Amino acid sequence: MLGGLAVETILKMVIVADYCETHGFRRDSREAKEFVPPIHDLTKLVTKAKLRINKADRETLGELTSFSVWRGKYPTPLSATAYTPAVLDASIGRERLWKRYDALYRKLHRLAVRKSFPEAIRAPRRAQARR
Repeated sequence: MLGGLAVETILKMVIVADYCETHGFRRDSREAKEFVPPIHDLTKLVTKAKLRINKADRETLGELTSFSVWRGKYPTPLSATAYTPAVLDASIGRERLWKRYDALYRKLHRLAVRKSFPEAIRAPRRAQARR
């Protein structure tokens, strides 16, 4: 569950950074939904964040979505059709999911930093070139 929430936070950080770059930072914004999508589906969030990932990563995000939503964050679904319980069965396996999550988290973190803070990436390189 916490892994899914960590990925959700990274993706929403990229979305907020994009919004601020496009619209400027407005202090008069009253509601988070003006710039943060009120969704928790990690596959939809990665699309909104405009980060390129492969099919296997999207499948991992789908699995993590069910854990982050139904494994403790929300005790009941908003509607009966929205209920898809997360069950860690033998076909997924904890160790396999953890390895996939770990690699995906590192990749998303790297992509998010590059996209949201490009000046932080370029500045150290320039300093090294001067030496």
